[in-house]
Amino acid sequence: MAIWVEKSKVVAVGCEDVNAAIGLNNQTLKEIESFTYVGSSIEKSGQANTEVDSWIEKGAEHTYQMW
Repeated sequence: MAIWVEKSKVVAVGCEDVNAAIGLNNQTLKEIESFTYVGSSIEKSGQANTEVDSWIEKGAEHTYQMW
């Protein structure tokens, strides 16, 4: 598997005061404040837009039902 280091980013969700220095191929990945994928975003603070909150809630319900 090939990973493009220049395009890879890091976001430490729920960790306001953490320096997430993650390296790959002797290069440190850039830390960002939020991440957006297919129109849904998650912020470093742990805040997610309502669509993502709904997905997380539904996933938690199904996980609970499996136990």
